[in-house]
Amino acid sequence: GGALSAYVAAGEYAASLKATPLCVRAATVEGAKRGSTQATRMLLARGYLAGKEYDACKEALAEALAEDKRLSQAMNLKAHCLFMELGWPLHRCDLPLPASAEAMALYVKASEARVPYNDATSRLRLAKLYLANAKWYEAKSVLLEACRLEPSATTWLGLAEACLHGGEVDQAEEALAEGNILDPKNAEIWGVLTVVCMLLDKVKDAEASLKQALKLGLSIKETFPVNRFILQQMGDQFKSRGMYELALQAYRRGILPKNPVPSMCDALASCLVRVNDLHEAVATYALIADSGTATLQEKEEALTSAIELSKKLKTVADVDKYGKMLQALRTAPP
Repeated sequence: GGALSAYVAAGEYAASLKATPLCVRAATVEGAKRGSTQATRMLLARGYLAGKEYDACKEALAEALAEDKRLSQAMNLKAHCLFMELGWPLHRCDLPLPASAEAMALYVKASEARVPYNDATSRLRLAKLYLANAKWYEAKSVLLEACRLEPSATTWLGLAEACLHGGEVDQAEEALAEGNILDPKNAEIWGVLTVVCMLLDKVKDAEASLKQALKLGLSIKETFPVNRFILQQMGDQFKSRGMYELALQAYRRGILPKNPVPSMCDALASCLVRVNDLHEAVATYALIADSGTATLQEKEEALTSAIELSKKLKTVADVDKYGKMLQALRTAPP
């Protein structure tokens, strides 16, 4: 009990600045003077986490939880540590899903402890894990609480995604309207709104939303990755209505020149075939064959399509080139 010592106070300030060495030094000096306490263990953990020293962070937290297994702050910090260590901040929907069960369980346990610990960051991170794992109902519950306690464009966007994918399209539209008031320049909100408007048959509104989303720079970097990129969902909605030019705008925006996403390329190529732009379709399938992230099956399918289209175009050199690439792919050692 009692007031914080000067070293702990200084260490907490250092941790808030992500000054890991200072934070660890303060905790070490305090530990040498007074012996290891929960305050010094938590301080060490925060310092190590700020410095991305995940093993050292988990070690300090293990000591804190060994002394008090109900210490909600330690559970919460361990969840943050796992969230960071497993690569969740950089996760995209086309990448393999990192592990999440332990982090989810710890966030929930910390928020339901006798002395609960839960803050805005924890709620948003837990929501991100739920949405990525298609746990729409759980995500909605966390995000409703977040919208009540600390509403922001981000909390409303998350709630809209939980409602949209959980089949509550009207509620998704309401959440997006709230988010739009707080940040009218949020490209992701305009992107999800495009999808929602198409589902609600508000085609003119969807076209306006698409224009706005693209103007504000919507990309494949998303706050809450789900099973498909927002741009791909937008394109799919327009494509299903035969509105190919608008679908192409959405798909094209999702293609990164340096490392194109196979699913986006495939969607773009199949839409180009619909509008009979076979030359660009072949070039787009070729991007999949050269992609560093495409699976063997995706590459095979893309090359097969490129060969078929090249035959239609009577571009003999391309038929030969992609045929050789397909052969090499099939005979390559596993």
